[in-house]
Amino acid sequence: MEVQVWPEHEPLRGKASLPGDKSLSHRLALLAALAEGESRMENYLDAGVTRVMLTALAALGVPWELEKAELKMEGRGLPGLQAPALTLNCGHSATTMRLLTGLLAAAGLPAALDGSPGLRRRPMARLIRPLRAMGVPLTAAQGRAPLRLGK
Repeated sequence: MEVQVWPEHEPLRGKASLPGDKSLSHRLALLAALAEGESRMENYLDAGVTRVMLTALAALGVPWELEKAELKMEGRGLPGLQAPALTLNCGHSATTMRLLTGLLAAAGLPAALDGSPGLRRRPMARLIRPLRAMGVPLTAAQGRAPLRLGK
């Protein structure tokens, strides 16, 4: 995987072999989106919960291609992300909702995130409280999804 840490420094290059795990796949996709330039991940877990993360990242302007278990992503860096035109559907994935909410808050992008009825029952207070304490304009339906960032 190739990841560029800061534009003014040389890219970080290396390879690590990890299992095709949902938690790792979510986080690697997020890190690749935040990097500037191409990242390649082998053994990426292609499942419903990881696919909604990829779909949401595409809605933020991050192109990707998944062939078999190899994910190629063209990272935009935090300033290169775009506000989504539609509500981001996180499906059944609370991990996707939580990670994307933090990403959107860091980028200062307005967005709405929603998901399945099961996801709407999941508590999000441990995410909402610290973000609001940091001044992030975030609304939620009784501490649960749907979430809305921005004014």
